[in-house]
Amino acid sequence: MPELVQEYSSALYSLSVDEHIESRILGEVRALVGIFKSNQEYIEVLNTPSIPKSERLGSLDSIFSEKIHPYLLSFFKILVENNRANLIVSCLEQYINLWYLNSGIYIADVTTAYPLEQERKIRLQTSLEKKIGSDLELRFHVDPSIIGGVSIVVNGVKFSSALSDNLLILKQHIDNKII
Repeated sequence: MPELVQEYSSALYSLSVDEHIESRILGEVRALVGIFKSNQEYIEVLNTPSIPKSERLGSLDSIFSEKIHPYLLSFFKILVENNRANLIVSCLEQYINLWYLNSGIYIADVTTAYPLEQERKIRLQTSLEKKIGSDLELRFHVDPSIIGGVSIVVNGVKFSSALSDNLLILKQHIDNKII
């Protein structure tokens, strides 16, 4: 299935680039990911073969017509026509990934033991962008189990000064010395 997700999302992204509307589509896609994730039963309805396709397609029209770009509505209809409604969320998430990849913006997941104030978030973003040499979108998470410090993952690469990670490394070092 991942190759299908890549094919569908790449086609939507390419079309949006050709029409110079990739940022507009991105905004709608971001909103729709949340909507579809919180309404999984609707995706199941769109994927139910016992419901005539005309009804499922009509449902898309009645909910989304005039609210989202026609290309995006057509995209959903193509997925339903091809019995691939279950790929909607994955395709939308992949569209977002393609947008970031082609925009040269990296995503950084920042985890701290407690919420950071806005000023610290801005300083952290500025510092990271300087070190990485690229624009970043920071996504902040709170996880008290990291005890202190910060854990940062940029495009799958982990940078950590989290106390819990340092304690784990120390424990592994001690375990290796004892054995």
